[in-house]
Amino acid sequence: MSKIKIYKKIGNKNRRDLPFQGFYKIFNLFLKYQSENIFKYDNLKITLNDNINKIFKEEIDNKNLKKYSGVLAYGDVQSGKTANMMCSIIWAYENGFKNIFILTGNTTPLHNQTRERFCKEINDFNVFLEKSSQMFVEGIINEIEFQEISEYKIKRAEIKPNISMYDFLDILNKKEQERNNFQIKLQRESDDENLNVFFVLKNVAHYQMMLKIVESFGVMKERNGILIVDDEADWGFESENQNEAPQLFNKLVEIKKICEKRDYYLKYLAFTATPYKILENINNELLSTEKIVLLNSKKIEEWMSEEYILNHQPFYSGIDFFHNNNKNIRFSDKGLNDIFSKEYFTIVKNKSEEIELLALSLLIFLSNTHNYNKEYATNGKKMKIVYGLYFPDVIQSVHEATYENLLKIIKIIKNNLNEISENKTDNLVELILKGFSNQQFELREILNQRIIKRGFLSFKEFILKWIKQIDINPDNFLVKMSGLELDHNKYDKKQVIDGVNAVFIIGGYKIARGVTFSPLLLETIIKKSDKADSTLQRARWFGYRDFNELSNMDIILSEETFKSFKDAANEDISWRESINKLKMNN
Repeated sequence: MSKIKIYKKIGNKNRRDLPFQGFYKIFNLFLKYQSENIFKYDNLKITLNDNINKIFKEEIDNKNLKKYSGVLAYGDVQSGKTANMMCSIIWAYENGFKNIFILTGNTTPLHNQTRERFCKEINDFNVFLEKSSQMFVEGIINEIEFQEISEYKIKRAEIKPNISMYDFLDILNKKEQERNNFQIKLQRESDDENLNVFFVLKNVAHYQMMLKIVESFGVMKERNGILIVDDEADWGFESENQNEAPQLFNKLVEIKKICEKRDYYLKYLAFTATPYKILENINNELLSTEKIVLLNSKKIEEWMSEEYILNHQPFYSGIDFFHNNNKNIRFSDKGLNDIFSKEYFTIVKNKSEEIELLALSLLIFLSNTHNYNKEYATNGKKMKIVYGLYFPDVIQSVHEATYENLLKIIKIIKNNLNEISENKTDNLVELILKGFSNQQFELREILNQRIIKRGFLSFKEFILKWIKQIDINPDNFLVKMSGLELDHNKYDKKQVIDGVNAVFIIGGYKIARGVTFSPLLLETIIKKSDKADSTLQRARWFGYRDFNELSNMDIILSEETFKSFKDAANEDISWRESINKLKMNN
């Protein structure tokens, strides 16, 4: 008779008097999935595992575990906080938490992006489990006699997560009786292996609904805890209406008190890259200085060889990379040296002529796209959508006016290009921008040098091809991320059409928080923010960028924006140094 090794049945079986590490972790398989399928970087498993061990240290140690735990997880802008958040959710599922509330963001686009990514990753993870040929890797705890049941069925039955997902946007659109029936359903639910995940928009109505659902829970079996995951948890920005922020905080405190009264175990995880408002008032009813975790990310380290770096890109590029702390690194590979020594920022005067600045931003973006596509094709890769961002202000009416100006600019450029003869080799930028003011000398020179280096005729052909698509499919290549977004105009739903892949986006608040644009080949920011957290969140160029993307990226900032950015970067560095000193001094 054959024998087969199987896992212990997972999901919400823990008791408060047993240590968490006594149970097999599907989390290990999720780390494998993240490393091999999302980031394609083996060592990421170690990084993510270390982060989760720090986040759930109390639960893993199981020493003097109280009814409540609050942790501030402090990462870098666009450094993979969502991956850490996903790993936290899978770990919680594995270790007995039955209900998880994900506080997604203070705008509908952020809410939808977080929900869609979570649903997609869970679905892709299930596919990964079904296809994997190494299901039984670590944590094997038993052997049973095997006769009639196939190995494949056992794998699926024992490993595949059982997760129900609910969107508060949908729930609150239901009639009152339907909402009441939903709460009764949750109260009666008795499947110990099921995890409920709720997606919660950061406003008072959604938080009140969250409180009602917690109140509707009956007696929780064994260790069926509640986890609240607060994505972008800068409390001063939980709502565009700043008067709501204290109400939202107070709702979380109310939920904590309900859990304490009913003996529910509650863990609150605050994920953010800009926690300055929180740190200024860190010792409160939800968090304390004792429970701050600095999240690690995939960065270039001293031990890595040039070959390793080239083969394992992309790496995280953030404050260190763009603020010259590592510009003294030198490689024998010229391409790497060009990436590390490149000046990414071009500074323009405050109150510049915005029509000319908008036109040059568009042309530099299209020039970068043209070259990026050439390099991509040379490497035999399939063309994909690339992005250029233009941030004139946070005000919607400014976005509308900028969009109208952009349409006029495109028409002028089209007419100017058609008038330039094929054998023309000098004053090309002046001819392309005929009719515009002539103030942005540095930007004009940057564009001129690139046209000369890369060839005018192919560049002209590419721009006219792009403009033709603007006439046919404007919604696919021009986006206003401002106000209500319709499904057909979502930035991440665009398609490559007839070899055209350049999407130019105008916006403010909605492009500056929690959304990822990749590949990003240009960002122009005119309007500064006086707040360090808002400033750093606007740095959409931070993130996991491959070297082809970085070599074709430009960042254009006004003088005041550049200064505010330098100040914000210094503040972030100062906070991290202070936290590290606290940890070193225990």
